[in-house]
Amino acid sequence: MSRMLRVLCAWLVAALAVPAIAAARPCELKQISAMEVAVGPNGAVLVPVTIEGHAGFMVLRLDSGLPWLYQGYLEELGLQKATRGVVIDAHINGHKVERELRVKSTRLGLADFTDWNYLVLPENPAMRPRFRGYPVYGTMSSVFMNVVDMELNLAENRIALFRPNRCDSTPVYWEGEVTAVPLYTDRSGLMIFPMEVEGTRIEASLNTTTPMSVIASKLAKRYLGFDASSPGIEHQTLPGGREVASFRAVSLTSKGLGIHNARVMLRDFDKCDPTISGKESGAIGCRDMYGMTPFSIGTDLLKQLRIFASVVDRKIYFTRVGSAAAPVPAPDVRPVAGPADARAGPDALK
Repeated sequence: MSRMLRVLCAWLVAALAVPAIAAARPCELKQISAMEVAVGPNGAVLVPVTIEGHAGFMVLRLDSGLPWLYQGYLEELGLQKATRGVVIDAHINGHKVERELRVKSTRLGLADFTDWNYLVLPENPAMRPRFRGYPVYGTMSSVFMNVVDMELNLAENRIALFRPNRCDSTPVYWEGEVTAVPLYTDRSGLMIFPMEVEGTRIEASLNTTTPMSVIASKLAKRYLGFDASSPGIEHQTLPGGREVASFRAVSLTSKGLGIHNARVMLRDFDKCDPTISGKESGAIGCRDMYGMTPFSIGTDLLKQLRIFASVVDRKIYFTRVGSAAAPVPAPDVRPVAGPADARAGPDALK
């Protein structure tokens, strides 16, 4: 081999090796905030927050893109005169939303979400729920997690927020086999990812408001071949005794992540017409609808998973922690008001 040819070969080897080295670089995570979360009596995840300097809780609602506040707390927060008419067609619990407002500061630990819009809950304007003696101001939806990277670890009752980061490798820093799937958002800010239910690819979201995983009845009948009267269906009276729900065990998979005999509840979503037409994810979703998915994973299953959502890379990572893990005692979470030293507002990705 000539000297020139040897030099050329060596140059090619070095050039080809550079991307491989770059791809192996560790992901440099910059944590904004980390805190313990609490689980309410109905199974909803509550996060300690400070809104306009007032300490309290918000329900973490990752299966919705639209955040809202209870009207009964607006005067206490000094926001009674800040409301205005909505510019979108939105409904909460079947009630049409008429008012919205902008909140200057919503702090989740050390992360300060500045100048964010909230809808005002249109039903029961006098409602003022409390948890552990503190007000529950409303819901913190998945739209907040569109500007930060989020780690959700309900097995240990914790959530952590990181600055958005484009990684050359997986951002998951803990041990265990990791499954990565694409992450999408709709125009409401709802985080959506594909999940296989009984081998059928369906749009899914993280349901942090109830222990139960929920699937749209129309989808189950149209694509999975079962309904509330099919064999294998279990009927159960829900707490309160006013509703009898139908459940079925299904298999959930997503590129290597397998959960078998997962118990899901069938629910009628009047506005969800399940179809794969025009969906970026290539999965079955709700036709011409935003802010909802036909399937959501409840906290009973989420406690078996450790999750990292990367908004820049548009991926969501799952690690199975196992249902046999030792239970973690529920923390006595208390919201604390104090100075913020980090911000994560709407311009965080610019």
